[in-house]
Amino acid sequence: MEDSDDVALCLQILSVASTVYRPLMLEELGSFIIKPFQGDEPQDAKFLEIYVGLCGSFLAIRDCIIYFVHRSADNENAMFNYLVC
Repeated sequence: MEDSDDVALCLQILSVASTVYRPLMLEELGSFIIKPFQGDEPQDAKFLEIYVGLCGSFLAIRDCIIYFVHRSADNENAMFNYLVC
């Protein structure tokens, strides 16, 4: 990804996914994400599906629910180390 807005949005998605207690539905994720050029409006499911797809190394969507691809990716320490580096 070359666009800094895309990178920032993917980092938001990964941050939310690694913080919540249970897997989120796409519609729920929309209330936590702020798209840089659309202000504070919640994002629709189709938009989020595209961006969660960009996080495909970590996240997958099944029946409109976002899951970590591998359980070890859900480890807070592993995710924190990845996001900081």
